[in-house]
Amino acid sequence: MDSLALIIHHVERGSAISLVESPNGYVTHINLGGSTDYSPLEHLYSHLRVTTDTLYITHFHPDQLVDISAASNEFLKPATMQYLDYPSNLLHQALNEDGKSLIKQFEELSAAIPRGDYHGEGTCWWKHWKPEFAAETFGPENALDNSGMFIIYTWRDFKIIITADQEAQAIDYLLNDRDLVTRAYRPDILIVPRHGHESGFTHKWIDTLGKPYLTIISDITGEKTVPEYNSPEFARGIFIHNRQFYCLNTGTFGTISINMHYTEDGKPGWAFYYT
Repeated sequence: MDSLALIIHHVERGSAISLVESPNGYVTHINLGGSTDYSPLEHLYSHLRVTTDTLYITHFHPDQLVDISAASNEFLKPATMQYLDYPSNLLHQALNEDGKSLIKQFEELSAAIPRGDYHGEGTCWWKHWKPEFAAETFGPENALDNSGMFIIYTWRDFKIIITADQEAQAIDYLLNDRDLVTRAYRPDILIVPRHGHESGFTHKWIDTLGKPYLTIISDITGEKTVPEYNSPEFARGIFIHNRQFYCLNTGTFGTISINMHYTEDGKPGWAFYYT
């Protein structure tokens, strides 16, 4: 059966999101977040027997490279990868010594893997602000976050928006882009920026793109998240086990897996799993 599995891994640092298409088995993995005792890339192989076709790094923050040891493993290494180019002076200003060490490991990995974008059966389109523009417009202290990728992944009738760590002002600027708005309009799922923190929240989402069915928060801190994400004012809502949800949070549910498929009569359907 044709299906798409969206997996939002519950990790202690960064974020890690996998999209697994069936029956072709194409795997898109976004960011190398992880935990001390949990590698998302190892999980994909041990549970689904798949490895990554295309790896995206939305922005160069040390937390997004935690699982780089698994990505460097000859068996788990992605076939292609896509990432942003940053001026060296900006990276050196923004990163501590641990961060610089991870970037060095990433540079070694990128030298061994071809650069390339998605080639599955859907579309994966992305936009970002150039780091120099982000530093000048939103401030140099958060230039890495605000230059992150805004990804629109579409498979059949399903549309998923995956954000990075952009602050609200950077999101507002992106939502002024007519091409982006046309592509992103009426998403099914919105994975919200900045792990659901209020610094990434903007009311312009609803005014510009309309309500998603569901918002998802990749929660790494356990801190308070924006309550509007979990409300009918922001999302259309879905029923899971006879209960209506507007937002799912990995801090509450653990790793979240959503299987998108079609019923026998050709209608799109969902199935939800938590671990």
